Amino acid sequence: TSGLTSFVGGIATVEPRVAEGGTFTLVVRPGLQPAAVDEFSETITIDFETVDGRGPFLGLKSVRVGTEYADSVAFAALPGTVATAPVFGVLDGALPDGIVLDATTGALSGAPTVPGDYGFTLWARQSDTELQPLRCSLAVFAADESDVATPPPDLSVPGPFAGQVTVVDEAAAFVSSFDGVAYSTAYRAWVPPEVARPAPVLVWHHGRTVGFEEYGALGQHLASWGIAFVSVEDDVSFRASSGVPDPNYDQVVIEAGIESGAAFLEAVADDLDARTQNVGDPLEGMFDLDKLFFGGHERGGGSAQAAHTRWRENKARGYVYASALDLRFSTFTIPPGDPRGTAMYPIETDLPRSPSLVFSAELDFDMFFPVPDQFADRRTGPTSFVTIYGGVGSYMTDAAAYDAPNALITRAAQHAHLFRYTTAFIQRWCGDRSLDGLLYGDADAGSEQVGAFGWRNMVERILVDDFQDDDPSTNLLGLPNTLSAASRNEESVYPMLGGFPSLGIRHNVVFLSGTDAADYMTELGGLDVSARRKLAFRIGQTTDFGFDWVTVTARLVDGVGGSADVIVWDAMTQVGILPDYDVASSLNTYERFVGVEVALDAFVGIDLTDVARLELVFETDGTFDVARRVYFDDLRFE
Repeated sequence: TSGLTSFVGGIATVEPRVAEGGTFTLVVRPGLQPAAVDEFSETITIDFETVDGRGPFLGLKSVRVGTEYADSVAFAALPGTVATAPVFGVLDGALPDGIVLDATTGALSGAPTVPGDYGFTLWARQSDTELQPLRCSLAVFAADESDVATPPPDLSVPGPFAGQVTVVDEAAAFVSSFDGVAYSTAYRAWVPPEVARPAPVLVWHHGRTVGFEEYGALGQHLASWGIAFVSVEDDVSFRASSGVPDPNYDQVVIEAGIESGAAFLEAVADDLDARTQNVGDPLEGMFDLDKLFFGGHERGGGSAQAAHTRWRENKARGYVYASALDLRFSTFTIPPGDPRGTAMYPIETDLPRSPSLVFSAELDFDMFFPVPDQFADRRTGPTSFVTIYGGVGSYMTDAAAYDAPNALITRAAQHAHLFRYTTAFIQRWCGDRSLDGLLYGDADAGSEQVGAFGWRNMVERILVDDFQDDDPSTNLLGLPNTLSAASRNEESVYPMLGGFPSLGIRHNVVFLSGTDAADYMTELGGLDVSARRKLAFRIGQTTDFGFDWVTVTARLVDGVGGSADVIVWDAMTQVGILPDYDVASSLNTYERFVGVEVALDAFVGIDLTDVARLELVFETDGTFDVARRVYFDDLRFE
């Protein structure tokens, strides 16, 4: 660091301003004269204090080597950030080679040159002596994504520390960040052995009718993979340990009880943080609260959603929703807030940018479709959505059976999916980008066990249409949408329950005839997608028949009229990305969204630098006299 110093009234001002703390040498040459005889030096130390604890976690947009990068950290800075340059800087670690930080705006730009999982901490200036840390994760992938595991590892089986898990029962006393009342709560921790400590930690809230002890299988599994799991009792917010509902929250203001549950999650995390650093404490050295995650089941999943809303305050890396109650089901959580004057805070339509993992059990008796499903439509950050076909809400636990008669699969089968995705999610956001193929790719394409799709949040994404605007005739590029031999509408496929209409969610719904092929066409205007690797979207259906009665073809047409087709699903052979339909079943199965990814190199013979049009062709077999509706969303290139 170097600069010029001016003295006014005996006070020295250095320009440019010093951006970091440290020890510096002040060299004075009177009158800017270079002669050494006039020179003297003094060593000075400049100290900065950090505020806002360890600072929020930012899962920045991922990128491939060589792509021009664009993201910003300004959204995460405290409102008091001082707008005098430099406002932002590097506190710890290093940016990827080729990426630079704009010290004034917080923008990140450039083109990365080396693949890797980059973790670094930036700062946002709060005053001349105070800096707010911003913990950042930025994944840089190889241009061919050879660093993505294909197939991904089997994380549904016990990990290397199976049989070495320690179970600890503790309690935390605290003043709730929600209602300001002093409480005490028990919690149980499943902790990996010392060799894996301090461990990342998932702090979990139980469902309303399920005890906090009922998640031991999940705890044992995660700990076997080196991840601590802590389940919080909370007999205040909803469901007392005795089974008697709390008279304040459970019977009066249910939504406030769910938000109270978020305060219990945060309080236990604070207790873990203090005690793991306390020499001689039974929890000393067990937990790495820099790698904190929150999650929950049913109403406890709603508490995880409330904690997600408070991501700046609780500093978690990510959030897990297991058959979660969406707080926006209540009309009292719609912004600007509860008109009854409770302590409850509003829940915005868009979820924060923090990474999230959302589970839906297809045949859940309590958190039924579409209560958990609409989380995925509101994501702004990296999100994985998993429907467990034939699953039920009670199978998220060790032994609860309140809707077990609905299940078409075993508890062990449902656990395998819960364990696999949760383990992968935490490992990914602790720095393992190789798992993107499972969480945000097509690793489970065609599965008859889960319907999965992901939102990767990559710089390379070109979003053609999300069908959320008020003009169905055009896409997000401002170019025409047309449809032949069918009709369509932009509307939500979700039932309009409770406060859900306020979300304003829309999808592209195509109403098919019994015999004619429908061709949905969206113009691209000579779009250059040569630097992208895949066409992606999500698709579903809303009749009692599965994908076997519709052949789905993706078609790209270039600027000179050349075209190439890729069959996504072949109705005649039942082969493709979509799951087979069980014609022997009387249940409406596989009606959820499924992710579709088609490699662009599969579109042979067209000019990918000049793509004029994208088409999705739906061809029925004409054998079923039923209303056929196919819906799709989030057309994009990545």
